[in-house]
Amino acid sequence: MDGLNKEKFLEALKYLDAYYINFKFDFNDDMKCEIWYSAFKNFEFKDLQMLFKHYARNNVYPPSSPSSLLEYAKKILVNNSKGKANKAWEFITNAIVRHGFRVTKSYNPKTQKYEYFDRLQQSIDNHPDVALRKAYNAMWTRFRNLNDYNRDKIREEFIEHYERFLTEEISNNVNNGNLKLETSNNKLLEWLRRLYA
Repeated sequence: MDGLNKEKFLEALKYLDAYYINFKFDFNDDMKCEIWYSAFKNFEFKDLQMLFKHYARNNVYPPSSPSSLLEYAKKILVNNSKGKANKAWEFITNAIVRHGFRVTKSYNPKTQKYEYFDRLQQSIDNHPDVALRKAYNAMWTRFRNLNDYNRDKIREEFIEHYERFLTEEISNNVNNGNLKLETSNNKLLEWLRRLYA
């Protein structure tokens, strides 16, 4: 990611200035320009343009600060990720059925030691979804006691954990200028680009 130079940022910001009569951004105020730029300097130009256009088309009032735009981006990404918790739950329950909680032990002639393999944990650890891995690891003891009687309760707890970790991941990514959330395969910007192209 190359980031964004100040001139490109101010060019993108002119869209909001033109869209909202009451925005009245003072492009001659160096301090104001620097504060706004510092909040978005890690963004790609196209991503920033899409964020500004999406915000303008969905909000009656102009943004009051850079933080209000960042919070808006987080809200969109969280809302678009709501169905992911159910897919994560399905992945984990299928992995439990497939691998169980067995830990296998085998002798490695190279190291001349016994090694232990937990296929379920390896399956979880290799999954690209960070929120899924964190939620499972936070609740692994609950999953060991999963049965028909407590399935709904454990599922509810897992979804709460998953959504909390996903929201943290989104927040960190947006704060670092990454709207794509590549680790979570979020397609928001692709959708926005198609919508406003």
